[in-house]
Amino acid sequence: MTSTARAWVMDVGGGFCVAAGAHQVVEYLLSPETINLPLTPAHCRGVMIWRERMIPVVDLAPLLPGGDAQASGWRRAVVLAYQEAPGEPLRYGALMVRAAPLEVFAADDMACPLPDDPDIFRHFACSCFVHNNQAIPILDAAHLFARPLAGHAREPAVTI
Repeated sequence: MTSTARAWVMDVGGGFCVAAGAHQVVEYLLSPETINLPLTPAHCRGVMIWRERMIPVVDLAPLLPGGDAQASGWRRAVVLAYQEAPGEPLRYGALMVRAAPLEVFAADDMACPLPDDPDIFRHFACSCFVHNNQAIPILDAAHLFARPLAGHAREPAVTI
């Protein structure tokens, strides 16, 4: 018997999409105001105040081929909830997206390997599935927001 799980697919620019489990997606924001932080790489858009909390904002587009977010002019975000370890309190981060997330149901038989190009997905994805003939990496939000992107050639290791 094949199990299915509800997920949200998000367009992060450059023709690439990522997914998050339905339990992680908290809110879709149309025009979030971000506060830039000095000396951060292009994918670290800074922070935003969300529900009286300061949360990190990540934009994957600058790390993806053809995904220059500065030229596109879009300003939307999805707030994701995560835990760094079981039993710890929830933490939150925002991911910049091009459009509203799309709800899908992923089944075990849709699993596929992470794409080799670009290799950035191996830093923050826990698995991958095929949807509409496209490999969709599933985010590990704790790695995306709380861990450094060490070893990536384009950007220095940074913890937000």
